[in-house]
Parts: sequence; structure tokens; C-alpha cells
Amino acid sequence: MFNFKIFNKVSTDVLTIKNDLELNTELQLINKYKTATSDDYMQAIVLIFKERGYSALERLCCTNLSVKGFSAI
Repeated sequence: MFNFKIFNKVSTDVLTIKNDLELNTELQLINKYKTATSDDYMQAIVLIFKERGYSALERLCCTNLSVKGFSAI
């Protein structure tokens, strides 16, 4: 039997937020992530970082570009 849950479903709200945030710099996004209260807002920022080639999102919070574990691939 095949598993058709290959891709995570991303809500329209997350995609709208992501579109609004895409022109922000990494440092701006990091600051917005740290102060975010909405899960959709945080998920949109994570998607932007993944598209930019960053990973290890679990440990966010140290230096400028490796904040919260974002490290360039």
C-alpha cells in the first residue's frame, strides 16, 4: 500500500504570511520568529528559511545567521 502523505499540507494563511515576509532579511525574520505568537506566522518563517537553504530549525537562537540552529547547507 502506498503512503500518499508525502507532502505536508500548508494552509492558505501560512502561504499568505510567507508571501508578505519573503523580502525580509534573515536577521529580520529571526527577530520576527522570536517574537511571534502565531503558529502560522512561525511556520511561514520556517518555510522561508528552508527555501533559502537553511536547516536544523529546532535549535534557533545564537548568532546572526545560525540563530536557533539555522545553519547554511
